Amino acid sequence: MRRMNMSSKRDLLLRAILLLSVWIGLGGAALADGYRIGRGDTLAIAVVGYPELTRKAMVTTAGHIVLPFVGSIAVAGKTTEEVRVMLQSRFAERGVVRGAELTVEIAEYAPVYVNGDVAKPGAYSFRPGMTVRHAV
Repeated sequence: MRRMNMSSKRDLLLRAILLLSVWIGLGGAALADGYRIGRGDTLAIAVVGYPELTRKAMVTTAGHIVLPFVGSIAVAGKTTEEVRVMLQSRFAERGVVRGAELTVEIAEYAPVYVNGDVAKPGAYSFRPGMTVRHAV
């Protein structure tokens, strides 16, 4: 059996740490079934015909967004379509707008942090489909 020297062990450990830090930075988001909203993402919410309700909202560390008239809504782990339906319902329940046409999109993704033995450690913009290799 081949023995690993200290340099090989160190490289293996650094790669494992890098992979873990990228995975944690993504919030463990599973991209296979469509993007799930994560903490640190920013959502663009538009209500057709009501420009005063159109805004961007950042997902808090607790996984919520806060909007005027409707309050705090848990969105982390949901798709933009699920959030759109929730907001439509909440706007109607609160009597803000009944039958509102809404759009919910990801305006900005939470950054990915790359650390370890890399040329340029730090925060990088996430893109759907991004892999560890792309981040490094």
